[in-house]
Amino acid sequence: MIVVTTEEVTGHRIVEMKGQVFGLVVRSRGLGGNIMAGLRSLGGGEITEYTELLEDARRHAVDRMVANAM
Repeated sequence: MIVVTTEEVTGHRIVEMKGQVFGLVVRSRGLGGNIMAGLRSLGGGEITEYTELLEDARRHAVDRMVANAM
């Protein structure tokens, strides 16, 4: 299954559209991760603990979206 946000896919013929699907995930850091993120925020810049959490949540949400489409 090809998952896209457009109505056309170059080089492919659309046979079936499943319609709108979504995948939602809510996550939180543990106490240790929040403490490290809080300390890192004092210095400014990227807070890698939250970036990794966001990437994991997004991957999980896309997987859930594909499962809902199927």
